[in-house]
Amino acid sequence: MSSDVAGRGRLPRRRAGGPRVVVRPLPARARR
Repeated sequence: MSSDVAGRGRLPRRRAGGPRVVVRPLPARARR
């Protein structure tokens, strides 16, 4: 599972905001 996160390199951890946040672009408020 960690391979997915490393490959995308967008979020350090998928649990940060959930799988949906990783798949979709991060909104301005989500970045904060």
